[in-house]
Amino acid sequence: MDFLLGLVRRIFSKEQRRFIKFCIVGASGIPVNLGCTWLAYHWLFFALDETMRKGAASLFGIALSILTNFLLNDLWTWRDREKATRGFVGRMARFYVVSSVAALIQWGTAMALALGLDVHLLLAQLAGIALATGINFLFNNLWTFRRAKPEPTSRE
Repeated sequence: MDFLLGLVRRIFSKEQRRFIKFCIVGASGIPVNLGCTWLAYHWLFFALDETMRKGAASLFGIALSILTNFLLNDLWTWRDREKATRGFVGRMARFYVVSSVAALIQWGTAMALALGLDVHLLLAQLAGIALATGINFLFNNLWTFRRAKPEPTSRE
């Protein structure tokens, strides 16, 4: 395992490795997203009409996967960055803002495919996830988990 980790460190830059970690975390969110979407569709929103049921179940899956992705990204993907200046709640709020924009892209894609083209809901969710991943990483890297500015040194 150490050999494999060393090889990855030699082949990929720090930011490329960060993107790989982000994708691993995102991949771990896919079963959360899809599982919660399925559960919500079949158990939580069963009283809604078909269109509302699909939309509500999709949003439910997205919201819960954002939470699990934030926790893992905060602990692993960007753990090397100084975050004390923004605090946990501040980072989580920023993550939700960025992820919500990406989620709108994901949800819009999923609904367009599922309702407009009659693609299976879970496949439509996967297509939306794929489209939103790059946008999500870029803005979380630049804003949510940006490097803390060094403290100014005073000249006396």
